[in-house]
Amino acid sequence: MKVVTSVILTASEPVKTDGDISIELNAILKAVCYINQVDIFDVKGKRRFRELVTARREYSYLACKLTQLSENNPYHNSLATIGAEINRDHATVLHHYNKIESWLEIPGYKLQEKFELIENQLKI
Repeated sequence: MKVVTSVILTASEPVKTDGDISIELNAILKAVCYINQVDIFDVKGKRRFRELVTARREYSYLACKLTQLSENNPYHNSLATIGAEINRDHATVLHHYNKIESWLEIPGYKLQEKFELIENQLKI
């Protein structure tokens, strides 16, 4: 099993992985920050600018979806572990996850396309 421990993202070449992979939280955070064009340190900070909150929300959703809910991933990260990566608690991660779930039900909202773009960066 190959473990993705870091992501080197460039505009021309996404991360290449084999079929059986495990994704670490740091790799998800880097991909989300790359797509949203924000700095990782700002996402982990206390500022509440819209771009930073959006990146935190998308990271929380994808981290839950790709690690906590996946049978293939041995990490099965708890909400507290996911939140610790961005210096937030488990309740914030759960709130972000539920918020994104409700937005995905809105017809015409193009959030799913953005998640597919991030997942393509991770080559899932």
